Amino acid sequence: MFRIHALNPTILCAALTVAVVSVATPPLLRAQPQDTAPGLEIPLGRPGLLQRVLGPLFPILRRLQVTPDERQQIQQILQGHRDEIRALEQRLIEARRPLFAAVYVEPFDEGTIRDRSATAAAVAADAAVLRATVRTEILAVLTPDQQTRAMVLLKRFELRHRADGDAP
Repeated sequence: MFRIHALNPTILCAALTVAVVSVATPPLLRAQPQDTAPGLEIPLGRPGLLQRVLGPLFPILRRLQVTPDERQQIQQILQGHRDEIRALEQRLIEARRPLFAAVYVEPFDEGTIRDRSATAAAVAADAAVLRATVRTEILAVLTPDQQTRAMVLLKRFELRHRADGDAP
């Protein structure tokens, strides 16, 4: 038979801590202030497309605390490239599907894979040029201090990804 001894104070304290944390944490998390920085809202058609177009510049713009006027100008730049962005997104999809099929579905044919990879790479290069164009136009809207801070943050991003072995 088991005897019940006095409860170990450490176990009792741990149990009470777990109980309090499990009951109190969800309401506290819901009560946390949400990110109130106004976002760059622009209808590009697909969720996440804006983040893919701007890449690491997207969170950096939020950190720069752009003014409402700057935000408006940035949105106009993105709106001006909307059709081009959508067309490139569609081209990327259309180039990647046949490449996927050549790699995973169809019988192995190195020439087909290389041709389809080259097609996908050409579209990816066009997308990279568009991202650089948009970045240049957006940076022109920012103050010199914001531009400097943005470039420092972009370089940190690059170094972090280079250290991780990821391509930026």
